Amino acid sequence: MTLSQFVRQTRKRRIRRVVNGLVAFSVCFAIQFGHLATLPAEPDATPREPNVTPDVFLINVPLPIAGTVDIQVKHQIDRLISQATTSIPRPIVILEFAGQDNAAGERGDQTGQGSEFERALSLARYLVSDRLNGIRTVAFVAGDLQGHALLPVIACEELIVNPDAEIGAAGAGESFIDRTMRNNYAEIAAFRPAIPPAVAVGMLDPQASVLQVQTLDNVRYILDDELATLKQSTTVSQVESVVAAGDMARFTGRDLRLKYGFASHLAADRGALAEALQIPISALRDDPTLGGTRRPLRVDIERPINDKLVNWIITSINQQLAKQAVNFVCINITSPGGSTNDSLRLANYLTSLSDQDVRTVAFVPSEARADAALIALACDELVVGRNSVLGGPGATVIRK
Repeated sequence: MTLSQFVRQTRKRRIRRVVNGLVAFSVCFAIQFGHLATLPAEPDATPREPNVTPDVFLINVPLPIAGTVDIQVKHQIDRLISQATTSIPRPIVILEFAGQDNAAGERGDQTGQGSEFERALSLARYLVSDRLNGIRTVAFVAGDLQGHALLPVIACEELIVNPDAEIGAAGAGESFIDRTMRNNYAEIAAFRPAIPPAVAVGMLDPQASVLQVQTLDNVRYILDDELATLKQSTTVSQVESVVAAGDMARFTGRDLRLKYGFASHLAADRGALAEALQIPISALRDDPTLGGTRRPLRVDIERPINDKLVNWIITSINQQLAKQAVNFVCINITSPGGSTNDSLRLANYLTSLSDQDVRTVAFVPSEARADAALIALACDELVVGRNSVLGGPGATVIRK
């Protein structure tokens, strides 16, 4: 990746939290001793009444939903909601369905196809269970989604979707859709207001034909074999086909919101998601450990950047990853910069760590000058001292 490409990419990354030097120092000091302190919420210039901001918990759901993914996600939700400090407004649990690129605000590269029906159903049943009474569940679909990964999406109270995403074809990969599977989709959808049961079945079964029906009271979505019965009980003024038999329903995010109203909002990235939910973006910090233990590593960069230093850092981190000893890396930077090419090489390496479920945080207590700033900006989060300097003149000067 070239320098100009890297700079453009970093503009898409999530807004970094900036806290004062004392808090920043305490975070990385704790990491050195194997413990990660929780960063405080961003200060808000607007006075708030107490207990009006809901607790927000973001969980990235690994795709496809197979193996023990449902158990891990349920465990993480249990752990997080036990930490909720308020009940009014209701705590918000956001399930983010996206591939590995999502942390940078881009659409993921996993569609959910290959998700196991039993595992997806287990998670969906949990999401509509009494355990989550009093919890506002939000499904955020950041990229294309198909297969049984749609089932827990349907089980959420609210749907927010990327306008360019294509969602549907829940039955993709199934050679036979039986009555039990259809009933499970309809029953899960009946618990929640977002996706009507008939539409859920239409996403699953290519033999289902879904109709949009205008009655005297409202618009309904039904299967075609339910139309005659409906006409006996109410006046039907208009009938339109939503899904024809022979097709598994697929919808764009725009249609889900603008045409059918199934989605509450459109959001292309986490910034737009935070705006839609009227919460600070700093609340949208997922936990890559899925409720497990953080295994931190601190890397100190306290001299000019050169190839030998960068080679040592990359080799050392890779050795820890090979032993599965690390899932959290704090880069402690106090550097005047040095070699632009080597700083860019390390920055590209750090951005790739999100693909391995490793969270990176840059801590700049005083300065990361010139090309050293590229390293800091490549991390998932940036923590700086009150008087810290990023970029500008240093050991080398970056020019266009």
